[in-house]
Amino acid sequence: MQDANYFLDITTMPLFNWRKCQEHNSYEFCRIPPKNLSGWDARSWFDWVVRRFYKKPKPFEYTEETDAKAWATIYDSFLKEFGLGDDYEKVIELTRKIAISECDLVIEDDNFLINKVNILKAELKKLLDKPNGIDMDTCIDYIEKWRKMPLNEHETSVQKFYKLLRDYKAAMIKQAKTK
Repeated sequence: MQDANYFLDITTMPLFNWRKCQEHNSYEFCRIPPKNLSGWDARSWFDWVVRRFYKKPKPFEYTEETDAKAWATIYDSFLKEFGLGDDYEKVIELTRKIAISECDLVIEDDNFLINKVNILKAELKKLLDKPNGIDMDTCIDYIEKWRKMPLNEHETSVQKFYKLLRDYKAAMIKQAKTK
């Protein structure tokens, strides 16, 4: 994968592209769009110069595999910066407890463990069936009202948006405590 063809972290990727990747699993939105140079896109201009003055390079071709690798790199940078959500960590912990209890059940053949597994599975189902909260458009609306200015999804980076979201949540918690 050539780095110049893809966004590779959340500091440069626009929120619009992030949403397309998240909502539609369209990882081709990880690609950096070409810049127009008076009718020529940047790739065509570069290819022409290289062919004219240097050896002909092998042209870069986008594939689903390179798109998926770019998305994995971007999502890793998101997780490094913001981590997993609390609910997701609870799901992972409950899944781990269920797996351990089922292993113990097989090893010990204790009927008490059947009840424990069933209780843990019910907790997990309850957590998974819980509504996810508000959607991205509503978050953007709240942030725009809070900041009293529009948020351009094509210019705002993913990192900036999630920092704004974190600041908004902190402000709402602080406001709720003062009431």
